[in-house]
This record gives sequence, structure tokens and C-alpha cells, in this order.
Amino acid sequence: MHLMKLFRASILLALLYFLAACQNAPTRPPASGRFTAAQIAELRHQGFYETPAGWEFDGSEKVLFGINAAELSPDGRKIIERIGHGLLGVGIKHAQLDGFTDNTGQPDYNLKLSRQRAQAVADGLVATGMRLQDLDIQGFGENNPVTSNRTSEGRAQNRRVAIIISSP
Repeated sequence: MHLMKLFRASILLALLYFLAACQNAPTRPPASGRFTAAQIAELRHQGFYETPAGWEFDGSEKVLFGINAAELSPDGRKIIERIGHGLLGVGIKHAQLDGFTDNTGQPDYNLKLSRQRAQAVADGLVATGMRLQDLDIQGFGENNPVTSNRTSEGRAQNRRVAIIISSP
């Protein structure tokens, strides 16, 4: 009888051990865990916000592009220059640049234009001292709009480049 109780207790203990191991499954650390306090402060100062993908600056309200245009406006250049100097000042050297368009035009053209927009932002960051090989440049065309393309204001918001920082 005593042996049976010991056996049951051993089984119960083993079961609890395995259940506890399931609860402690490894998770990806938040983006903030990969950055210093100074880097996080600078990212926030520049207008970045934390997302599951990293720290994102979505230029939908600040760095917009004209219809069929891939050149930064003078204000857009100033913003990119400020961001580039700020990031480098705290040791952030890597960035992902995701270009987007509105839904006017052919999908193939929009894909090419969105990449050209991301490249224009990359060129601006390189002018501040960032290295081109540390920038991941992508174009997504009309995919992932931030708002509806039904109005001219909405389409203007969708002509943008998102800057994502996932590692220093």
C-alpha cells in the first residue's frame, strides 16, 4: 500500500514538472529589450513607436510622397536627416525601409514606385552617415494601406515609407 502511494506521488510530481515546463515556453523578447535606455529615448524622441516587429516610424503623416513621385520633399529630407543623425548618435545603424503607394496605377508600377520611395529614404539616411548595406529596402506597392484609398486624403496617407528599427 505504501509503495502504491509513493508511485502515485511520483507520477503526479512528474506530471506537474512537465506542465510547468509547458508554461515557461521561450518567447521572443520585446524590441525594447534589445536597446539601451538612451536608444529607446531617442527612438521615442524621433517619433518611433514600439510594435511586434520593432520600433516603427510610419511616415504617413510626416514623410509623404506626391502622386507618381519618389523624391523626398524638402520637409521630408529634413525629417530623414534628423532621424539619421539621431539614430547614429545613439549607435543605431540598421533600419528596414518599407515603401508603399496608394491604389491608383497598375500593381507592377506601384511595386516599382514603392521600392523607389524606400530607396529615396535610404539615400537620405546614407547622406547622414548610415551605410547602405545596413539598410533593408523593400517595396510593397499598394499592399498594407494605413487608411482607405477612397479619398484623395487617404491616398496621400498611403504614399509613404515606414522605417522599422529591430536591432541596433
